[in-house]
Amino acid sequence: MSFDMRVGIITYWTSSDNYGQQLQAYALQAVLKKIGHNPFLVRFVESTRQPLLERILRFVGSPRSIIYRLSSKGRHEAREARKKSHLAALWQEKNKERQFGAFQERWLSVSPTVYHTIGELRENAPAADMYIAGSDQIWGRPLQEPSSAVCFLDFGSRATRRISYAASIGRQLEETEKPMFQRYLRHLDAVSVREVSAQEQCHEAGVWAQVTLDPTLLLRKDDYHQIRSECPGEKGCPYAFLYFVNVKSPEEIYWGQTDEYLRSKGLAPRIVMGSGYLTGREVIENHKSIFATIPQWLNMIANAECVFTTSYHGVIFSIIMHRPFIVFKLIEGRYRGNDRLSTLLGSIGLTGRIFNPALSIEEQMAAPICWETVDSLLARQREESMDYLMKNLQDRNETDTV
Repeated sequence: MSFDMRVGIITYWTSSDNYGQQLQAYALQAVLKKIGHNPFLVRFVESTRQPLLERILRFVGSPRSIIYRLSSKGRHEAREARKKSHLAALWQEKNKERQFGAFQERWLSVSPTVYHTIGELRENAPAADMYIAGSDQIWGRPLQEPSSAVCFLDFGSRATRRISYAASIGRQLEETEKPMFQRYLRHLDAVSVREVSAQEQCHEAGVWAQVTLDPTLLLRKDDYHQIRSECPGEKGCPYAFLYFVNVKSPEEIYWGQTDEYLRSKGLAPRIVMGSGYLTGREVIENHKSIFATIPQWLNMIANAECVFTTSYHGVIFSIIMHRPFIVFKLIEGRYRGNDRLSTLLGSIGLTGRIFNPALSIEEQMAAPICWETVDSLLARQREESMDYLMKNLQDRNETDTV
């Protein structure tokens, strides 16, 4: 029985400032390589180019929209839009310092072809024994969009086995989407998701789904050592690591209390900002974000006295590195990213690390964490998650030998 399978993976990978996105892509490949397979990232980049006529009509607009653009309110909104676009361009330029492209070249195996539409994938899908969808919130986009078919692996030979691994929806599906969701799920040979809310939606569609760990948690601290060794460890005065994504204002991270805590402990803030649902931005006045590489980012967590974050993967790597942390929940339209946090922290007894405004940061950060218990609970989930992968990889091999 051969265990050297080609495994094509569909996931998000194009961000220039989302560390978790890059590391989950790396981790799933690393795990598959460990058990003797040949994984690769299927490089799908959705085309955003509109047909010429649509671009012209959008530029010109309807008579009503032209009149609105000429009004004082319309001109104000246009100025604000230009300002945001300019700031986004500046942020993207600074993001080059993070060197995500170099990380991908060093650590990821990729398809030789970059695909831009589901049509291109259906015409010329990369050969594979198995396709895997996941991890990340790849099932979160509106299902009516043609690119959703990519994230449910609706391409390639019918003989190729298809599974999801820790796929995330990150929202409640609309009623109109549910029939399509059910059809997509039934194309898959096995389904695993990352949070309980996604599992419930799969079960409602009549398809069994297993909750599995994010790929980054299938690896242990030592497994990241080679990446971390590519940059020197953090030195100097004691510091707290602050990693925030999807944040509009300092009030969302209770900056007054956080800053007071850091000053009382003599901790310098080392801040990394990222994007997500929102464009990346500076949030904390008089404190500039560090545009860290991925090795630097890992080392900054590993050597911090404590971590403050709004990020799911900021939490995960605090756990992997055994760093005390507080996570601030996302608000407004960004709250849908909180389900995965609740699932993970609830499963390992760490819901007390979610910021509670009724308690002081001093109380919450000082609460002890029994890392031995946490590691034991994670080990059990890691075993169940690996069993899911191994079973489905084995099922394919057994089919090949019949």
